[in-house]
Amino acid sequence: MPDPPEEPNAHSLAKATAEAVAPEVSKYIGTILGASQIEAGEMAAEWIRYHRFKRSIKYLKKSMKQLEDAGLHPQEVPVKTLVPLMENASLEDDEELSDRWASLLANAAAGGDVPPSFTRILSDLEPVHARVLDELYNVSMSMAPGHRDQAGISGPKTAEAHGMDREQFGAVVDNLFRLRVAQGVSEIERWDSALVATPLGRRFVRACRPPGQPDPPIRWQTHQDFKAYCARTRGTSLQPQDPSVATPQPTAVEPGPLEPRG
Repeated sequence: MPDPPEEPNAHSLAKATAEAVAPEVSKYIGTILGASQIEAGEMAAEWIRYHRFKRSIKYLKKSMKQLEDAGLHPQEVPVKTLVPLMENASLEDDEELSDRWASLLANAAAGGDVPPSFTRILSDLEPVHARVLDELYNVSMSMAPGHRDQAGISGPKTAEAHGMDREQFGAVVDNLFRLRVAQGVSEIERWDSALVATPLGRRFVRACRPPGQPDPPIRWQTHQDFKAYCARTRGTSLQPQDPSVATPQPTAVEPGPLEPRG
């Protein structure tokens, strides 16, 4: 009987790939991977896995440090939450968003409120989207419980603070509305009405902050308190939660009619 065919191993697969892929394709792979050129036999997939692994170690260390600082011990995280969280976090190359991924994992490991949907939301945010949502959260949490849907930030002033024009800021708002983490008026001619964080948005931002980090102090007990503040200080900014973070601060405004976009 003839010998059974040998099972292909990694070396033979790499060799076959190198023989099948043209040099210009290898160069293209190297370009999109951030290298001047890469041999096909080096296996682009291995290269990607290596860099994802390095990123994973980095944000895992951040997550561990956050738990230690909060005096908490890690627990088992449900697979449904853990697997997509780690996979998506390993793809993140933005330092600011990487910190949020670390906090999301730390809160999940601490037994906090981290449903699987939070992974999908964070993976769909760009850094500026996350910063605007943070500002919405800070204003909302400055209201007493029961009134947090009644405090928002000015769209035009927030756009100006972040160096965005109307169209750019509109794209940010559209994405936040799509993810159901913010709401506001739908008419484009009234884009200067307030934006507010939804209950889902507040839960999400809390999960993306280090365990034990305090929320902003309550500044307004009622909607009337907030209206009085807006009347006194319209055009001035709220104080930052963390003075060491040089993030543009929102201008509080009284919300207009709240009609989520369709």
